[in-house]
Amino acid sequence: MSCILWCLRKLLDLLAYVIYVFYKSYRRQCEFNADLVAVSVTGSDAPVHLLAKCDSGYSCWQQAAGDLKVALDNHIYTSDFFYHQTEALRLLKKKNKDNRYRVDDLPPLPKNPEKHTQVFDEADDRLSTMWQDHPSNYDRELNAKNIYIRSEFDDRSPWLLFDNADELKERITYKFYRYHFRIDRDVILADPIEVQGFIDEEHGERTYNPMYQGLYDNRDLFIKGLKDLAQDSANEPWTIAELAENHAKLYSAEVKHRSQLYYKRREEQRLMIGVFNGWHKPKNDELEFRGDVYEPGDAKRLLKKVEKELEADIGWLAQLDRKVFMTYFQMALQIHKAVAEELYLRYEFQLELQNIWYELQKQDGPMDAAIDYLNAQQGDTIPEKAFEELLTIFRDTHKAMKTMLKSAKSMTIPGLQNMPAGQSLRSFLLSADLIDGLSKYERSVSIGWINELIGQFREMRRKIDRVHFKSLAGILALQERIGLECTRRWAKPQPKAKAPVKAP
Repeated sequence: MSCILWCLRKLLDLLAYVIYVFYKSYRRQCEFNADLVAVSVTGSDAPVHLLAKCDSGYSCWQQAAGDLKVALDNHIYTSDFFYHQTEALRLLKKKNKDNRYRVDDLPPLPKNPEKHTQVFDEADDRLSTMWQDHPSNYDRELNAKNIYIRSEFDDRSPWLLFDNADELKERITYKFYRYHFRIDRDVILADPIEVQGFIDEEHGERTYNPMYQGLYDNRDLFIKGLKDLAQDSANEPWTIAELAENHAKLYSAEVKHRSQLYYKRREEQRLMIGVFNGWHKPKNDELEFRGDVYEPGDAKRLLKKVEKELEADIGWLAQLDRKVFMTYFQMALQIHKAVAEELYLRYEFQLELQNIWYELQKQDGPMDAAIDYLNAQQGDTIPEKAFEELLTIFRDTHKAMKTMLKSAKSMTIPGLQNMPAGQSLRSFLLSADLIDGLSKYERSVSIGWINELIGQFREMRRKIDRVHFKSLAGILALQERIGLECTRRWAKPQPKAKAPVKAP
């Protein structure tokens, strides 16, 4: 009897798999047919160019929404959300060098109307997890241009179709604020150019002086025993000649090279962690690593290799960070004790802050994987094993958030640009009480609870990022002022010693 049941179960599993394959094929074919309908109206080129711009368009939407959320924290509201999406594209193109943001660099149509361009490359065509049942953009372009119909492009703004474009933009922006941010009905919307000035000012703080060679772009400061370092610097100060020499050699060409290696390995580490934990699936099960192709099962071994190299990088960075602090702290003592005290307190705050930043940052990969997985289900039943993994991710994230909020209670934000000094870090990181967590016995969770946890996590990540980079910018700006002042003082010609007066 058990043998018969086993065979029946296997037969049903096979039948379910066949149905699933046909269902996936059906969805892909529906997408191809929909593209052909669009081609019949607009020609073959227009849908392809739209696909090429969708990724960057969504990124611009996210960037603009995030920027406006920061402005909203300062009670600043724009009257034209679309203006900031255009400005976001400028920022993204500056920060990122890949083709996703080169929407104005699409290949022009050939003069011969019977020839066409190729926008997507099969080797580089990326597909997000939530669209795995869709054809790739490369395949969709081949389908759209199989029977080629040339498109006629009109470069004029689509806002010309509306008589009251400015009023319409403001109404849509107001609804955007009401829906996404739940703002009060009677808020005053400001001129978008003024609001963009605030946003550019915020981003300007994260664009550090080129002399740092990318050293501080996205990392912690590796300093231990800050109090002892300050005490040693005060008790055994270097000579002015030693300070001047160390200051001049802090950010050499070696710093640029080593920092580039460090950030490259950080990216490799994130990739290997994602593959090892199943959060990221390499295309065609080919894991590319430093010019070679590996099996996904090699991720654990490669991760150990990268982490060993990162240990050496962090050791070198720790020595540099220690030298930077000691140099500027002693230079600050040359100016005034109060300047040295301010520098010390800013470092102390930053070192505490980055512990919170790091712990929350560790939850990014698991949370992104959980969100992508849930989006891909589209109402399908979640297998028990996957559901248990989701619960573990949500519990771990909630625990990290709760612990970090507790750590932030005793921390006070120093004077930072566009932020009031003296504010509690805890009250800033999360405007509401943290949602209740899941007990270890709970085996069910509502979509509402998941959405609220994701919303609170994103709020904390966004705000800790803002304070982290502002705090680091404050340290670097103060050190730059200290360096300029000391250089100015040391450049002054020293008064000549008077000749000794001979006794008569």
